[in-house]
Amino acid sequence: MKIKYLYKSDWVLSALKVALIVGSILFAINHGKAVYENTMNTGRWVSVLLSYVVPYCVYIIGKASNMKVISKEEDQLNKL
Repeated sequence: MKIKYLYKSDWVLSALKVALIVGSILFAINHGKAVYENTMNTGRWVSVLLSYVVPYCVYIIGKASNMKVISKEEDQLNKL
């Protein structure tokens, strides 16, 4: 996968929405108690960051993979 897909303008907004929703759910599940008890540390905050970054990357990689499959299918159809 090419890095340029991480910033493809028409995908970024959708990826950010997914990351915000999924990341917030993961944050609440994994760190809600620690936030409530005020026991967050640096390692937990790194984990929070990853809770948002990973869904963003998964969305972009999924879109890029889908585009690659569609492109291959179109190429095969054009050869017929």
